[in-house]
Amino acid sequence: MKVKLLVSIVSTTFLLTGCDSRNINDLHGSWQVDSVYSFYNGFDIMNPGHEPLYHFQTDGRLRMTADNEFRYFMYNVNDDSLTYTTLDDKRIDALQILMLNDTQMVLKKEKLLLFKGTNQQRYEIKYLSKVNY
Repeated sequence: MKVKLLVSIVSTTFLLTGCDSRNINDLHGSWQVDSVYSFYNGFDIMNPGHEPLYHFQTDGRLRMTADNEFRYFMYNVNDDSLTYTTLDDKRIDALQILMLNDTQMVLKKEKLLLFKGTNQQRYEIKYLSKVNY
């Protein structure tokens, strides 16, 4: 219960404060996912990060690596939006940057609803830390 309350407070704080003080150069480098918070209509869960490493290069390319495999994508930052596209410019993902500094990044992704109806909310928040790679 304490973890859920803490996650809710931290998430709300990030949503209210936004990214006014971020420096886009802080994005460049390698990032690992520490944990992922998932929310759907009042149900939530925090999972450890088991995702690829994200390598944001200064030329606008994103290299995702998992074990010995890797893939390249393009990324673009516009205000607090981070988008990934394939090399032939097909949109892959769109995320909101909730926090970014030289050691930590928090990204929010709105997810598609699973059930029909109104007044629903589903999203995922990824907590990442910069790594030396």
